[in-house]
Amino acid sequence: MCILCDLEQSNDEMKEDGNEEKEEYKTSDSLHIRCDIKTDFNLSPFLFLKHLSFYECDEMMFLPSLSSLSSLPSLETLEISHCKKLQITSLPNTITTLKLNDFSLSELSFNMPSSLIHLELEIFPNLRVLPSTLSSLKYLTLFKLPKLEELPNNLSSLIEIAIRSLDKITNLPCMPSLKLLNCDLCENISNINFEMFPNLETVRIVELFKLGNIEGLYHLTKLRRLICIGCYIESIDNELPISLKTIFLIELPSLRNLPSFTPLINLNELIIEYCDRLTEMSDLPSSIEKCRIRYCDNLEDVVKGEN
Repeated sequence: MCILCDLEQSNDEMKEDGNEEKEEYKTSDSLHIRCDIKTDFNLSPFLFLKHLSFYECDEMMFLPSLSSLSSLPSLETLEISHCKKLQITSLPNTITTLKLNDFSLSELSFNMPSSLIHLELEIFPNLRVLPSTLSSLKYLTLFKLPKLEELPNNLSSLIEIAIRSLDKITNLPCMPSLKLLNCDLCENISNINFEMFPNLETVRIVELFKLGNIEGLYHLTKLRRLICIGCYIESIDNELPISLKTIFLIELPSLRNLPSFTPLINLNELIIEYCDRLTEMSDLPSSIEKCRIRYCDNLEDVVKGEN
């Protein structure tokens, strides 16, 4: 059960609510709070709360006290979005997911809980550095952090990373457990060393305008999906891992040469569109079930397996 609270009442008023509503508190597992009050919240009625979010709490300066949050033994997810005056000093040790949106902080001065495995930071215009205590993270999303200069070097447990609009990032650290790399609009990344991500299964590269070539994919023996969109790469390694099942190459105006697809005995989906400089391609393996090659001026259109 989820409760949506657009609060305009104090805790005293909340305490006067009827027994039926208190029972509803006790059985709810999600609470979404939007309010214009400064007072602390009494969270003790929410005995089984798993997901707590604050949205547009413009006057709230502090989170509910740590003791109050710690009284929620089932709390797993904390989301805070568009709370302009809020200062975070500490977080409960139970949470596994933290999502923060639209903060003016230049650094995250509070300690990350050791239980945290999923972190999302979106729209931090002044954030320059990430905390070093992220070694337990498995999922990381970073969006619109224009002043962030580098990613930490201790992301050894990370399984998925999605980064978008990180203007100052020039390279990626070693992430040996990484399975999904989603890199979008990071304009100063000019090279990706795929040897540092031996367990990658999905590579999604979108609008990395300084990325000249894609090299070293043959190191990725578990790679299943390769998606490249809106880049100015000129070539892709001729040797691709035979584990590949899906390849998308879309809007690559500088791409002149394609790798050989013939050895890819597991490939079943191939999409190539808007790659005007391509003039030839190898034969396709018999495993192909869906193929779409079009809007490439110098290649013959091929459409197969379309619904």
